[in-house]
Amino acid sequence: MRRLEEARQRKPEGPPTPEELRRRAEAREHGVRRDGRTAGIPERMLTANFSTAETGLPLILRKPDADCQWNWRAYQLCFQIADQWQRDWNVRFNGLVLASPGKGPGKTYFMYALVMALIREKRAKCRVVKTVELLDKYRESYRNGGGCAQSSFQIFTEFATADVLLLDDLGAESIRSDENGGWAREQFFKLMDYRYERRLTTLATTNLTKDQLRAHYGERTVSRLLGLCAYVVMDGPDYRQTEFDANDENVDPFSVQE
Repeated sequence: MRRLEEARQRKPEGPPTPEELRRRAEAREHGVRRDGRTAGIPERMLTANFSTAETGLPLILRKPDADCQWNWRAYQLCFQIADQWQRDWNVRFNGLVLASPGKGPGKTYFMYALVMALIREKRAKCRVVKTVELLDKYRESYRNGGGCAQSSFQIFTEFATADVLLLDDLGAESIRSDENGGWAREQFFKLMDYRYERRLTTLATTNLTKDQLRAHYGERTVSRLLGLCAYVVMDGPDYRQTEFDANDENVDPFSVQE
């Protein structure tokens, strides 16, 4: 009875003050960045987003000629996945591969912006890994005879079962043509087969064509990858170097931007 009386006498709380709203927003962003680090996102990419006002996206999306039209398509697909993930997910593909013949058109940035959006807005369990590092993890688990921090099964489970998996720089790892190369291909096959059968959202960036991916991983693995993911080719200049040429004597790359 006393608690009921205290509840009646308690004054109703008013709307949160601007300071309280600020603290809540900071705490939420801190949690998002913590989850981003746990997912494997590099520190410099924790702020990646789709806001053209806050990023270099206008530079990435600039269309110097018709050959770069697919940069816009890649941006639209990433934004669509972030917006519709698990809300209206009756779609043909459950993932996306962004490819480019050269480096720097923005495919990695797009993917990190997508993963951060899924963490922030959908609370998705995401994992990000460069395929070179993933294969190194597997090799280390076998090389140490079980003395590694993670067993091969734990490594597989971590990445195979994630809500969203981003394989960065697919095909950059070295796979030998002998029987040891067959072991490495088998690890990627098991990973892709697991995710394909369960239609788990899978993302990847690569500098390889479809045929080069098949030669690198084998038809079985790439068949599942392309059965799960739309494959979009981006093109254009290296946006990391487009703003200025460090060799230009008229430009000081270390000057303070106004």
